[in-house]
Amino acid sequence: MMSLILWGIRLQYRVYLSERHLALDAGEKKAFAQAFLAFREDKSVGADNEAIVLASLFRPTQDGIIRDDGASLDISAAALLAKQLGSRN
Repeated sequence: MMSLILWGIRLQYRVYLSERHLALDAGEKKAFAQAFLAFREDKSVGADNEAIVLASLFRPTQDGIIRDDGASLDISAAALLAKQLGSRN
């Protein structure tokens, strides 16, 4: 029962971190868009630079979901030693 509760807490934490990551990215894009529009009103941004600005504004966003820890490759000396000692038994 306790493992189900901990699993649920872990899942909620991962969703929270994902939502926070996406919210921060959206806030950055909003500020960038507002600055771009202000520069455009003053004619500070030329037509040649407009494509660069728009490309960075509409860049793809990562989903922010943290991948499972077990899927990562650990090549530290302690992990390699533990793997060697575990395979001998």
